[in-house]
Amino acid sequence: MPKKTKAPETQEPEFVVEGEETEEIQSKPARPARKRLTPEEREAREAQRAERRRQREEKKNKPKRAPSAYALYVKSKYDSVRDLPVKERLGAIGKMWKAEKAKAEKK
Repeated sequence: MPKKTKAPETQEPEFVVEGEETEEIQSKPARPARKRLTPEEREAREAQRAERRRQREEKKNKPKRAPSAYALYVKSKYDSVRDLPVKERLGAIGKMWKAEKAKAEKK
């Protein structure tokens, strides 16, 4: 077997940039200064915000939909599958739903 040899240790050369030591590092501001908006831009932005606010309020006050037949079925059958692991519960209910749906269609 060949004898393993250790690579000779080398020192990395120091790179010196002329004038680097005399310059002081200037710190940058945390974030750039805000752009000043013109009155027209400010007015347009406020109009956009008001429109978004109005849409959000409309969405809140929207009447809820009636629950679907499947949602009502899940709600009624959920207690029967509580003994199953959480991830398998809705799968079992789905299989029961398909079986009942197929049975209803045959009639």
